[in-house]
Amino acid sequence: MSIEDITLPTIFCPFRPAVSPYAEAVHQHTLEWVGRHALIKDEHAFEHLESSKFGWLAAHCYPNASMERLAIVSDWFTWLFLMDDECDESGIGKRPERLAALQAHLLGVLSGGQPKTTLAPEIRDARKRIDVPLLHALCDLRNRMEALMPRAWMTRFIHSVVENFAAATWEAENRESGIWPDSVTYITMRPYTGAVYTALDLIEMTEGDTLPLVVRKHPRYQRLMLIASNVICWCNDLFSLPKERDHHDMHNLALVLQHQEDIPLQTAVDRVAQLIGHEIKRFTALQGRLPTLGLAVDGMVQRFVGGMCDLMRGNLDWSYESGRYRPTYASAPMNVPEPRAVG
Repeated sequence: MSIEDITLPTIFCPFRPAVSPYAEAVHQHTLEWVGRHALIKDEHAFEHLESSKFGWLAAHCYPNASMERLAIVSDWFTWLFLMDDECDESGIGKRPERLAALQAHLLGVLSGGQPKTTLAPEIRDARKRIDVPLLHALCDLRNRMEALMPRAWMTRFIHSVVENFAAATWEAENRESGIWPDSVTYITMRPYTGAVYTALDLIEMTEGDTLPLVVRKHPRYQRLMLIASNVICWCNDLFSLPKERDHHDMHNLALVLQHQEDIPLQTAVDRVAQLIGHEIKRFTALQGRLPTLGLAVDGMVQRFVGGMCDLMRGNLDWSYESGRYRPTYASAPMNVPEPRAVG
């Protein structure tokens, strides 16, 4: 079955959409930031970046953020996607040792080190491109985050990046060995491969809060974060399906289900949409049963939970309008309420 024969089903999403008034300004800022750090040198690649509209992704997902903080989010999202493209297009995504070596340099910068001006040949890709611009851009992001957030938050953010990098290496090992993960393992790893916990950390930065440990480690709160992560990642799997199929990449929930259960791809796609709807219903049920931990803390919790709703809905809205994953198969509409203005 060709991808053109697949229909993207209706996606249930009850959260009201919103977008920051800084959306276009942040989009233009990030394009300039990418150019300043020489992250893209190819004109066609830059046009693709422009059509991807990562600034608008940030604006949909963090509609209440200030311009300064939203620009950090937009630049971070762009950095992540460019890193993902580097893995796909250079071949390093199938070479776990090279990928791990590059990640070690990146984590050194994120933890406070200075970026190198040259990298060892073993962590260059097959086309001899050097990833120094990624290091310098990450150093810039680190400095801007540290100026706004306490060290404890920065430590947690770095930990989320460490987990994302470890998950990316796991994917590279699978690709190198031709190993298909089973659905349980894939679902367990997916929030980490998708770097969703870094996006959850950024809710605190954009809201100007730092959640206490008693909230972050509460079992019900942990479940909400995992459910939100599943929704974001599985929606991404539906929209990125043509890309993964083109790259012969097994890391997509629909492809994993098709392979594991020997079912038609359309059946697998429909199953993923059903799983997304189920997770959203679980989220809304838990949302109304959060424990009371004190007036000031409860306010922070409500803002963070609202931020998770914005992330889930914002990721969907961006996926439909972005040029990055514009589906090459038929697309049904979302099941959504009317939009609301922010600003």
